[in-house]
Amino acid sequence: MSEWTIKKALEWTEGYLADKGDENPRLSAQWLLSEACGLSRTQLFVNFDRLLSEDERGVLRDYVRRRGAGEPLQYITGEVAFRHINVKVRPGVLIPRPETEVLVSEVLAALPTPGPRDVAWNPEAAEQEREAVAAVKKALEEAGESASLSVGGDLGRPSAANDDDADAAAEPSDAAEDSSVGG
Repeated sequence: MSEWTIKKALEWTEGYLADKGDENPRLSAQWLLSEACGLSRTQLFVNFDRLLSEDERGVLRDYVRRRGAGEPLQYITGEVAFRHINVKVRPGVLIPRPETEVLVSEVLAALPTPGPRDVAWNPEAAEQEREAVAAVKKALEEAGESASLSVGGDLGRPSAANDDDADAAAEPSDAAEDSSVGG
């Protein structure tokens, strides 16, 4: 059994796909090997001497067989880049073409600029929000806090790094004990 490095696999795959009539066998070989090894195309070139595992060779063998039979790369890898996102594809799903990206860009550019949203104003909810914010501010001021809360902590209680620090924290004033946030 011979040792297959990334370089050897790339060279063999490129030659095989060229013999099968692939329009761009070098790029196809890079895509397939990248996908089989879980590496970017750049990583392939800086790891030419890396040996392929048996699993990687098995996956690559299947990918090369499918591509040699004419299956699109996008169906083999399961995705295609389209307008800054990766779109999942499989047989039966149309593969977006570069011309489609141009068309979408032109359509988006032709759309009118969205205006302000028509949002219904809820005065009752706004008043409740104002009251809640005022109550929190009051409790913080009475406790001597500026405007910081510890997550999961009590309002008006200084945040502590650990339980020992919490025991040593100053007790809240009588005024803070009498006030209750939210009602």
